[in-house]
Amino acid sequence: MTPLDAHEKSMDIVTVDVTEDEIKKQAEIIASWKNSYETYIWLLAEMELRLAQAFVTKLDASGGHHIKIDRSKIVERPAEEAIRQRAKALAAHLMHVQDIHWFLAERQVIFNKVLGR
Repeated sequence: MTPLDAHEKSMDIVTVDVTEDEIKKQAEIIASWKNSYETYIWLLAEMELRLAQAFVTKLDASGGHHIKIDRSKIVERPAEEAIRQRAKALAAHLMHVQDIHWFLAERQVIFNKVLGR
């Protein structure tokens, strides 16, 4: 075991494999909810805050993801004010709703896999 391996183990690091197909399927489910743009922005902000400090490796734009997450840094319930601020910042980007569905789906799949859901 290398020093890096020992360090990661002490941090409760898990590797999550996420496929483009899993994200697409979840994005389709999210799109079927028919929520308002503001609601989707809020949900994305909340999910980003749950995972933001937990990423050991970053998300990339490729179809397959092998992501390392520190479970000890996941925030189950971010503060409402933090969500509000993040949602405001996200809304300023004027993203297409389909992109929001995708980003939310990506984070939900990761979150659910890390927590074994």
